[in-house]
Amino acid sequence: SRQAGRGGPMCDLIEPSTTMDDLPEECLVHIACQLRSVRDLGAAAQASKLFRDVFYSDFVWRALCVAGKHGASLDFSENVLGSFSHPDAKPTARSAAAGVERQSSASGQPWREVYRTTSESLSSTVCVDSGRGYAKYGLASSRAPAVLQICQPGQECTQASLLGTALRRLGLRRATLPAYSAIVSEPFKYAGDQDRGFSAPGRRGREAWRADTEQQLLHGFGVRRLAIVDSASLCLFSHRLTSGVVVNIGFGKTFIVPVLGGSIVRSAVRHLELSGMELTQHMANLLHHAGHDCSWRPEFGGDEIPPITVARNIKEAGLEAFPTSLHDHFGHSPLAIGQVLRRTDPPTKQVRFGGATFELGWERFVCAEFVFHETGGEDEGDLP
Repeated sequence: SRQAGRGGPMCDLIEPSTTMDDLPEECLVHIACQLRSVRDLGAAAQASKLFRDVFYSDFVWRALCVAGKHGASLDFSENVLGSFSHPDAKPTARSAAAGVERQSSASGQPWREVYRTTSESLSSTVCVDSGRGYAKYGLASSRAPAVLQICQPGQECTQASLLGTALRRLGLRRATLPAYSAIVSEPFKYAGDQDRGFSAPGRRGREAWRADTEQQLLHGFGVRRLAIVDSASLCLFSHRLTSGVVVNIGFGKTFIVPVLGGSIVRSAVRHLELSGMELTQHMANLLHHAGHDCSWRPEFGGDEIPPITVARNIKEAGLEAFPTSLHDHFGHSPLAIGQVLRRTDPPTKQVRFGGATFELGWERFVCAEFVFHETGGEDEGDLP
């Protein structure tokens, strides 16, 4: 642009119109890689032939796959969590019989095909978390389990009937099951390798449970493939870790399970005679002492549930461990509930339950102390 004179009107030089097609291809690729939606990529690809070439390019779809972990999978042939195998990495596997290297079945596929294949596999994979107190199950394509179900003797579902109940409640017909794969978590009670002074099944119990699970799913229901993965490794894998220590406060016991490189160190597994059910009861007592009413009321929403279940749900949403020892912080036992609840410095947290709100103070930290605290102190007279 230029001025005709001082203070005069602005005159724009007429330039030929510039379109997105005139941008360097590198710029278009950079723009395309910012998109994280298949729908957006597909819509942009319809704009022109250049856009179709760019937005359907292998480079762009590789970025989408890496961002969404498409191509990351469990290796069904191993007992440990598998690899994030990229076609361009050309991973190899060695035959146990002949020692011959072969390319992974994923290698060489276009990245759009990797995305399509993994998306389809997620919708045809059933995931079952076979907890003793509560079982969770659904399809791998869902962001959360489809069903959270009580799994106890005398209830609709027991450990013996869990797999059949899960497939039925997910609406899967027996005739379609050969098209499905299954991932089943190994319960924490089978984590240890041998009985070390506590009532855990050990290696023989674990092998018997695995054989029964394989018999039911592979031979009874006829699913295509089955992966049994220990729960501790899955917990870490969901947080993108393969090593760590998992503390599981289960329905009947608490298990401490060390994991190294995706495999349990079974000889080091320990347990505590402390159950989630006991912690729920302690939480209910704490809530009562703190003045919270856990009786069901319509504002909670859903079906009517007993107060102990309300306390459990509040525990799940609000319970935390304090960063340091509460005994050192308070100068007395954290299990002296009267003293704790009379303190005027609680770090509060609001927990929503339907349309109701519970404001929790120090009571939300006390339950965790049952895991670490050695009882027997002289100031524990009002322990609930």
